[in-house]
Amino acid sequence: MIKSIFNGTMNYQRVAGARQLRVKTKEDLENILKLDEAHWALTSIPVEAVCANQTFLDFLDIDHNGIIRTDELQDAVKFILSSYKDFSAPLSGSDVLALDALNEDDPAGSGMKAAAKLILEGLGTPDAQNISLEQAQGKTQALSLCPVNGDGIIPPAAVSDEKAKALHAVIMKLAGTQKDLSGEDGISMAEIDAFLADIEKARLWHQTESTVQVFGAETAAVSAEAADVASALDDYFLACETAAYYEKDDCRINKNSFNVDIQNPEEYRLMLEKSTIAQPGKEAQLDLNAPINPLYRARISKLANRPELAEYFSGNTLTKENWGKLNAALAPFRDWQKNVPAAGYAELTVEQLDEYSNEEQLTFLRNRCLADAGVAAQIDYCDNLQKLLYFQKYLVKFLNNTVNLSELFRSDVDSVLQAGKLVLDGRHFTLTEVVTNIADHKKIVQGSNICVIYVEVTFGKAPAVQKKNLAVAVTSGNIRNLFPGKRGIFFAQDGTLWNARVIDMVTQPVSVIEALQMPFIRMGEFITKQADKFFSTQSNSTQQMLAKDLSAGKIPVAPPPAPVKAQTPAVSGSMMLMGGGLGIAAIGSSIAFMIKSLQNISVTSALLILLGILLVFGGPVVVISLVKLFRRNMSRYLEANAFAVNRPMRLSQRMGRFFTYHPHMPPGKLPHLDILDNGKSRKTWIRWWLVVILLIVAAVYAVLYFYCGWCGK
Repeated sequence: MIKSIFNGTMNYQRVAGARQLRVKTKEDLENILKLDEAHWALTSIPVEAVCANQTFLDFLDIDHNGIIRTDELQDAVKFILSSYKDFSAPLSGSDVLALDALNEDDPAGSGMKAAAKLILEGLGTPDAQNISLEQAQGKTQALSLCPVNGDGIIPPAAVSDEKAKALHAVIMKLAGTQKDLSGEDGISMAEIDAFLADIEKARLWHQTESTVQVFGAETAAVSAEAADVASALDDYFLACETAAYYEKDDCRINKNSFNVDIQNPEEYRLMLEKSTIAQPGKEAQLDLNAPINPLYRARISKLANRPELAEYFSGNTLTKENWGKLNAALAPFRDWQKNVPAAGYAELTVEQLDEYSNEEQLTFLRNRCLADAGVAAQIDYCDNLQKLLYFQKYLVKFLNNTVNLSELFRSDVDSVLQAGKLVLDGRHFTLTEVVTNIADHKKIVQGSNICVIYVEVTFGKAPAVQKKNLAVAVTSGNIRNLFPGKRGIFFAQDGTLWNARVIDMVTQPVSVIEALQMPFIRMGEFITKQADKFFSTQSNSTQQMLAKDLSAGKIPVAPPPAPVKAQTPAVSGSMMLMGGGLGIAAIGSSIAFMIKSLQNISVTSALLILLGILLVFGGPVVVISLVKLFRRNMSRYLEANAFAVNRPMRLSQRMGRFFTYHPHMPPGKLPHLDILDNGKSRKTWIRWWLVVILLIVAAVYAVLYFYCGWCGK
C-alpha cells in the first residue's frame, strides 16, 4: 500500500494508490514548504480527533481554535529548519537534544542553547551536553535551584562577598523582601533603592537632631509634658481673654451652677473635666499659687518645676505670652519628630548609617540583581526550547499523518488518526476514531459506503468513570454477528484497556464473499419463515381435525391411566420407541405432503424456478453490494469526523483486510476431542446422529407411501 517514487527534487511515495510527498529527510522537510496545499493528504485536522501529546498539539495550534491547518504545520517546519544544524534527532523522533546540534548562527538557536545550559545548571549538571524533554518540562523546578534565574531577586545564597552578605541581611530586615523563584526570601533593585532612600532620610534626621534639642537631653520629655496639658492651657487662656472682652457686660458671662453629689465620683469628675485649669481672670496668666483644677494640678506643677523652664514660669506664674514662646521653642523638635525614619532606621547610629552607605557593597548587590535579571532573555527561550523538544519528538510523525498518510497504513506504528484497537467478534478493528456527535457523523459517513459501528468505551470506576464514543470501520469479514449491545474490549494508544459496547451501526457491505452470500442468506431466511408458517398451519389444522374426530366419536377415548408404577428400563425404552414412531409418522406425513405437492413438477423445472427467483431477487442485491464495495471511500470516513481531505481514497479489499482482521492463532496441538466432559460430548453426538437417522427414515417412509403405494402395514 506504500511505494516510494523519486521525481526530480521531490521524493514521493504511493500511499493507498495516491501519490503523496515522503517525509524522511531534511530535504523532504524543505519540500513541504514548496508543496502546494492541494497536494497535501490533509489540509486541516481537528485537535480533539487525533491521538497525540496534548502539549505538542497546543504548540502546533497557534491560534488555539481547535483546528491545525497547513500554515501552522509550515510554521512548525520552519522553526525546525532554522533551529538545527544536525537533523538526526528530529528525523528519528528522539526526545534527547544534543546542544551541539543547535544552530547558533540563528538567534533563537543560540538563545535556546543558553536556556538549556541554565536549566542544566539548576539541575546540578552544568557540564552536560544533552538535555531531554523531561528535563525541559521541569524548567521551573530547575530554574528555582539556580541562584541566578532571571527574576531579578537575589537570595542570600546568591551573595558570595561576606561584607555584601551582611549588608544584604540588613536590607532584608529593614527594607523588606520578595520571594525568589526558588521560594527563598531575597531582595531586588526596588529594595536596595528604598533602603538607600531611608538611609539618607535617617542620616539627615540624625544631623538635625542637635539643632532641635533646645532643652538638651530633656527636650523630648519637656515636649511630651507640654503637649499633655497644651489643650487645657489653651482653653484657660481663651477663657481669660473672653472675660476681659466682656469686662463691662458681666451679664454675658454666667458661671455654671453645678449641683452634684460629692459622694458620687462620676458626677464631680464630669464637673472638673468641664472646668478650666483655674478660675479665669481678666489678665491672661496662670497663677500657680491660686487653686488649680485637681485633674491638672500635678501635671502643671511637674512642668513648672523643671529648671529648664524657669524663665517661662517667672514668679510661679505662666503668662499667655510665655506659653506661646515655649511652644515656639519646641516647634522645630516636634517637626523633627514627625519626620522620624521608618521603623528600625531611627535606632541606627551615625556610624552604622555610614557603614551601610558603602558604595562598593551596594554596587556589588546591584550588579548581582542586574545579572539575575539579565538572564531573563535566556529564560524566555526556555519555552522555545520546550517547544523545540516536543517538535523534535512528534512533528515528523505528525507530518506522516497529514502531508501524507503513510503511518495510517503501517502495522508497526500507531497512527495519530487511530484511537486504538477494538477487539470484538474474534477480530481486530484498527480504523477507529473518537467522535463527539454520532448523529452528525452518521449523516456524512453513510456516503462513504463503509460499514461503521459506533462503540461506547468506558474506563475507571464510579464516580470517576471516563467515557467516550468511537466510530469503528468494519472493512472485512461479515457483520452477521455485530449488533447493538454486543460487547468487547478496546486498547487505547496509551496502553489503557477500556470496556466496549456497540451502541449503533451504519450497515454497508463488508466483503465480496458476504455480497455473494447475501441472496442465499436472504433466500434461506425467506424459506425458513415460509416453512415455519407452513408447519404452523399444518399443525393447527391437524389439531383441529383430531379435536373434531374426538368430539364425533370416531376415535375412541383412551381409558384413564393406571396408577404409575416404577417402570423397568425395557418398558421405558418401549414407550420411547412408540413416541419415536409417532414422531416419525408425523414428520413423514409432513414430508409426504410436500412431495405430493411437488410430484407433478419436474426436477428441472423446480431448479429453473429456484434459479429464476435467485436471479430476480438476489441479482440486484449482489450487484448493488459489489458496486458499494468498489466505491468505498475512506476519505469520506475521515471527513465525517471533521478532517479536511484533499482527494477521494478508495478502500480496497486489501486495505479492508489490513484494518479488520482475524489475528493468527499461535501454533499448538489439537487433541482428538477438545472437551470430553466425562463422555457427555460423545453422547451428544450420538443424539444428533439419531435425529438424522429419524429424518432419513421419515423421508423414505413418505417416498414409499406415495410412489410405491406402501401404506406401512
